[in-house]
Amino acid sequence: MKLLKNLIISMRPEQWTKNLIIFAALFFGRSLTSFGVIAETIAIFFIFCLVSSGSYIINDIIDRKEDGHHPEKSKRPIASGKLSVMPAVIAAAVLISGGLCAAWYLGSRLFAITGIFLILHVAYDVILKHITILDVFSIAFAFIIRLFAGVALTPIPVSSWILLCTFLLALFLALCKRRAEMAMLQDGSRHHRKSLEGYNIQFLDQLITIVGGCTILSYSLYVLSPETVTNHGTDKLIYTIPFVVYGIFRYLYLVHMKMGGTNPEKLLLRDVPLLADIVIYCSIMYLLVYKKIM
Repeated sequence: MKLLKNLIISMRPEQWTKNLIIFAALFFGRSLTSFGVIAETIAIFFIFCLVSSGSYIINDIIDRKEDGHHPEKSKRPIASGKLSVMPAVIAAAVLISGGLCAAWYLGSRLFAITGIFLILHVAYDVILKHITILDVFSIAFAFIIRLFAGVALTPIPVSSWILLCTFLLALFLALCKRRAEMAMLQDGSRHHRKSLEGYNIQFLDQLITIVGGCTILSYSLYVLSPETVTNHGTDKLIYTIPFVVYGIFRYLYLVHMKMGGTNPEKLLLRDVPLLADIVIYCSIMYLLVYKKIM
């Protein structure tokens, strides 16, 4: 039982929230209207959960020595020695191969996208996470790949606006995470992650300000664009802008005032005001886009 528990912890199921972006293109494209499409999208979601969990285990194996000096990551099963390397390797192989086989079964396009996602994930674990700026760009591109995976089994194109907003939001979260790491580790940050040698708090604050502002602006332009009004048949999406602004502000508050941000997925699940904001936003979008209320 301890082995299974440690394996599940190493799979980081709390980070599966990142894969929810798979539903975004279909949701905003008004395509989540049939049981078949929903079932396929849920299957893609779990495929990416399997592959990403396998990649997380690989990452923990590679970084087990460095993680041992980290105040939080040292508690992970592999870094702490609770889970030995061999069972971890076997679990990673099973998860990744299972995900790839399922993707192949559903379609060659999905298999190719899943393969690209895996390659980027492994490249990040081995090289990219150690390169300043490229590390956060890699995280943002992984979200873009998830977007394309969500429509892999349909002829639906991914909106350029959704691509832009997703990229900027993912970049914002990644930069906030780097800032939180710098603040928590302080002088020891450079010993934990090489890419942090190229950052300092002031530089990261400037980047976060730029990207955060661009995220709000790009979303505002999206909901106001004639293309969006025509596609959704409503000009009322403007009323969702305050919820996006509040979400950005609330997240910045948690990063700066509560020393959060090292685990964005935990903030999304545990911070009640932020979670409520997301739920309300999604509910209003559903009513406006699918039910044509207002």
